[in-house]
Amino acid sequence: MRSDVLKVISSARDVTNAIVLTHNIDFVFVQTVALSAFHRCGHPTITVFADSRSAADSFAQQKVILTDLGVRYRVVPIAMGPGFRFHPKAVLLSGEHAGVLLVGSGNLTLGGWRENGEVWTRFDSESDGAGPFHAFRNYLAEVLTRVLLPDAVKGDGEEAFDPRSKSWLSTGSTDDGGLVGRTGSGPTLLEQILVASGDEPVEELYVCSPYFDNDGVALRELVASVGARRATILCQAGRTALHQRAWEPTATIAKLQNIDYRHPGFADRERSAFMHAKFYGLRRQDDVVVLAGSANCSRAALTVQGNAGNAELMAVRVLTPQAFQEEFLGELHVSAEPVILSQELSGEDDEESPGTALRILAARFEAGCLLVGYAPSSAAVTDCLVDGTTVPFAKSGNGVLSVSCGSDPKLVSIRAWIDDELVESETAWIDLERQLRATARGRSLA
Repeated sequence: MRSDVLKVISSARDVTNAIVLTHNIDFVFVQTVALSAFHRCGHPTITVFADSRSAADSFAQQKVILTDLGVRYRVVPIAMGPGFRFHPKAVLLSGEHAGVLLVGSGNLTLGGWRENGEVWTRFDSESDGAGPFHAFRNYLAEVLTRVLLPDAVKGDGEEAFDPRSKSWLSTGSTDDGGLVGRTGSGPTLLEQILVASGDEPVEELYVCSPYFDNDGVALRELVASVGARRATILCQAGRTALHQRAWEPTATIAKLQNIDYRHPGFADRERSAFMHAKFYGLRRQDDVVVLAGSANCSRAALTVQGNAGNAELMAVRVLTPQAFQEEFLGELHVSAEPVILSQELSGEDDEESPGTALRILAARFEAGCLLVGYAPSSAAVTDCLVDGTTVPFAKSGNGVLSVSCGSDPKLVSIRAWIDDELVESETAWIDLERQLRATARGRSLA
């Protein structure tokens, strides 16, 4: 949990492609801090997949000072169903000779990549083989089915996993493994947790999550389904979103453990930091199955079935009890003080703002043509504004319009009729494909 993602990136060498999954994104952090780390590891192409609502909110607040978005790095908004989030967190560093994959709980912010108590599982192609990377590629393929105007983005992924230039993809075990997740379809994460735990009885269940659904349904179902002899819920007093009403249905079959995370501070003084890590440990007789990553203990993350729910991603490992103690429990400061839970209801991780009914989910410019993908596709678009000026446009497919531009555009918004109401989208950034397609070698010489 003391992994510093920025140091991992900075210490990598000859990286040609970087792919990041995140819920929240701080564009200023990317521009002022993260890009410097990527610069040191080889000037890779950078593709970030982020929750569409969170990305739009952050961009609205920070757009006036952004210069590299859509030019030096690409951000791909991913929209889930109403009330659900694109919530996985991962970093792939792909080079010609090796690959590194981090799967964890931290958003693309200073807190997520350095300051919070986060959990990250690291896979190295040299020691772990290609299996986890193939599993991540398959997960990414599911994410891409939710992307508007996907061709350029697919090209980013294909280059990162091109076996002709990434020979390490065929070394060691190439069986998919090490990851479980979903993108709003398929088995629930709770079902996948139960499969990962196998048929052997679970002696103790450990749950570490900062957020829970307000009725405590997911926690109750998790504890009951695992059927462990003991269940321990790790709670950071004063910062957990678990409240009394959500805890009461599970209180008779589980216990709360007061924990804290201490972050190294100035002058070697430790300070308490927000414990944002999510992990589930299932201790069996001789080992511990650990699932660590993005999923909170909520219905949206663990139990919603069908084509709903969050997109989540978890790494799976089987550790010795000693390794689990050292890598997870040993990172925490345990207190005998009781956890006093709030009586007030609180929302899950990163409560969403309502946003607008009309959203731009992609805007790509190349060779004089700007393509804009929007939702809902049924909206009757009346106006398109490029850099604040109304311009002519043409429909170019379901939920897509095209605009001819004489120079590189920066910002776009649209107006449309939805349910007899004229609404305007939030302003969106534009990806300049020629600049984004520059090779790592070309950028290093610039």
